[in-house]
Amino acid sequence: MKILTVNETTYQMSDKMAKATLETAKGAMKGKNAIYALEKGNIIEMRKDIFASPKALNKVAMAYLGKGFKVKYVMCGSNESV
Repeated sequence: MKILTVNETTYQMSDKMAKATLETAKGAMKGKNAIYALEKGNIIEMRKDIFASPKALNKVAMAYLGKGFKVKYVMCGSNESV
C-alpha cells in the first residue's frame, strides 16, 4: 500500500494504482522540465515543479536525492524520465 498526497489531500491506494497515478502525472508534464512526484518509503508526494531549464531541474532533483527521496521527473526535448 502507498500513501499519496495531492495538495492537502491524502489517499491510501494499492501499489498498482499509485503506479498508474504516477504514469498519468508523467504524461501531463510531457514536454516540460518538471518534477511531478517525490517518493520516500511508501509515501508519494505529488508535485508540479516546473523549471526553465534541464540544468535547474537537475540541481533541485540532486538536492532531493541527497535527502533520500526518489525523484520522478521529465525533461523537455528528451525521452528521459525517472
